[in-house]
Amino acid sequence: MKTRYLGWLGVTLLALVLMGCGSSSSAPAPVSAECAPTTGTPTGIAASLLSILIDAKSTYGLNAIIFDATVASTPILTVALGNSLPHVPASTAMHFRVGMSAEQLETVVLLQLVDRGRISLSDPVSKWFPDYPYADLATVRMLDASSAGFGDYVYGPADPALNIPSFGDLLDRHPYRKFTARELIRRSRAPYQVPQFNNPGGNWLYSHTGFVMLGAILEKVTGKKYGALLKEMILRKLRLHNTGFSLAPNIQAPVLHAFTSERGKYEDS
Repeated sequence: MKTRYLGWLGVTLLALVLMGCGSSSSAPAPVSAECAPTTGTPTGIAASLLSILIDAKSTYGLNAIIFDATVASTPILTVALGNSLPHVPASTAMHFRVGMSAEQLETVVLLQLVDRGRISLSDPVSKWFPDYPYADLATVRMLDASSAGFGDYVYGPADPALNIPSFGDLLDRHPYRKFTARELIRRSRAPYQVPQFNNPGGNWLYSHTGFVMLGAILEKVTGKKYGALLKEMILRKLRLHNTGFSLAPNIQAPVLHAFTSERGKYEDS
């Protein structure tokens, strides 16, 4: 997912400058900031929100924050703090990934299809994946509630004897590889991974596999690609014109850059 702002705090985990937006705090001098609804020093609720953002940026060592808040369609505060790249100020026009909201969006699509009678939360997963282990005991509701217990392809261990790398190693070697839903689901079962538990519905443990499988089911039910469903059923209705779904690694320009040392070197992620 990529968006400019969705009305909540957008954060990239980079560590450079702390900055304000006409703030009277003791923070270092601002490099770039945008404030709304006025271009002067924020007051009232806007000032309180800005103070919280500045404190969070310092406390968590964040390089940049993009924030937007409205109440009953009235703008309260729109601000970009910090830098996207060294000497490149962050801007509220920049796009960034919002992956952790993807599950909620997928759930909204699912529930709309339930309301239309296209699918039932009690439908067994085996209806679409008859050969998947324990799929006859798991339901669509369990996939969405992280209680199906299917193996999580992300955490599958390496098996040198079978020449199987871990999923993490695979991503390190090929960071731009595009996986299909079929490939990810296959990597969630033997010999790549084992079930997290064998009694679907009897426990809870987050699994990336469940949401990939649910997306594949929604595509089978509607005959449409998931990105098209998301646009039709959520993004267009909410006028989220700067939000979209993409399986490619690129992000729509202008981009709010993020950096990580996850692969052993500090690089643009």
